[in-house]
Amino acid sequence: MEKYLHDFNEIAKAYVNAIENADLREGARYALFPGGKRLRPLLMLATLADLGADYRLGLYPAFGLEMIHTYSLIHDDLPPMDDDDHRRGKPSLHRAFGEALAILVGDALLTDAFLMFSKAPLSPERIVLLVELAARAAGSGGMVRGQVLDLKNGDRCLGELEEIILGKTAALFRLALVGAGIIAGREELDDLAELAHWFGLAFQIKDDIADFETENKITHPVLLGMEEARNKFRECREKSLRIAGRILGKNEVYHLLERIL
Repeated sequence: MEKYLHDFNEIAKAYVNAIENADLREGARYALFPGGKRLRPLLMLATLADLGADYRLGLYPAFGLEMIHTYSLIHDDLPPMDDDDHRRGKPSLHRAFGEALAILVGDALLTDAFLMFSKAPLSPERIVLLVELAARAAGSGGMVRGQVLDLKNGDRCLGELEEIILGKTAALFRLALVGAGIIAGREELDDLAELAHWFGLAFQIKDDIADFETENKITHPVLLGMEEARNKFRECREKSLRIAGRILGKNEVYHLLERIL
């Protein structure tokens, strides 16, 4: 994983340093570094390795994926959305740089992410498939839809909650896993999409359980009770690991999921 992170960070630094406008450059640097766990790009690169492909083919798409994720955090933190003042152990971007610049940095990251997909050393056909996958993950049928549903924090059923998770959380895991399949030239992608589905649910339910005491939101522990939420998490975790082991072996992705979940 260290080699993935090193090469990934070199591309991220080069992107930030090439931004001409100083305010935009420093805002992007603040948002991207030091960064979080880099889970989504690591998942994409590890999947490539497990599929027998050269992970370096996915470095630009992996950074594009992280740019989309970072944009979503910037916009989610804004006052009209989740109104969070802190992110990754420091003030949120809008608290440090102002709301207007935060919106623009998010816009730049989302837009420039598609430049990163276009830079991948792949055939034009595969790049088009990647771009389509990324647009579906980020757009009106994916993350944006999930956020719109999440803004309505009134009474909600379990099905509606899982629709939010599949939009806001699982969509980018799908981009990581299915995107790696596209990069590797794999014809069968449905099993990778299924893995993204169950991993996304497990990841979010675990987060919901950890945040139960502090978050004022309708989540799995609220709807199901803590014990049933834990049972649901264990079910999703087991399905994730079983699918990962079946299609990728007990290799990098399996151990990454085991560690995260």
